[in-house]
Amino acid sequence: MEAGMESHKEIQIKGLNYKSIENLHAVKTIYRGNYGGQGSTYLRLFNYCHKKGYTPKLPIIEHFVKGPGSILISRPENYITECIVLFEK
Repeated sequence: MEAGMESHKEIQIKGLNYKSIENLHAVKTIYRGNYGGQGSTYLRLFNYCHKKGYTPKLPIIEHFVKGPGSILISRPENYITECIVLFEK
């Protein structure tokens, strides 16, 4: 597992491996529901890439927009995850 964040410059911290992802395109969709149920969402994204002739690339990115709170626990059906697949044309 890798964690990522947007950065406008290279980060140099001892023990941290910096990786830049540039010049790739992405398809993205929103998944609503409990974590672990995104499989059909990714299947649709990969099918879309295949239909358009795009070549998917790693890493696959999940951006957790809304999940369980640290104080108030929300219901899993209300969780929101952006599922992102990078690709080259």
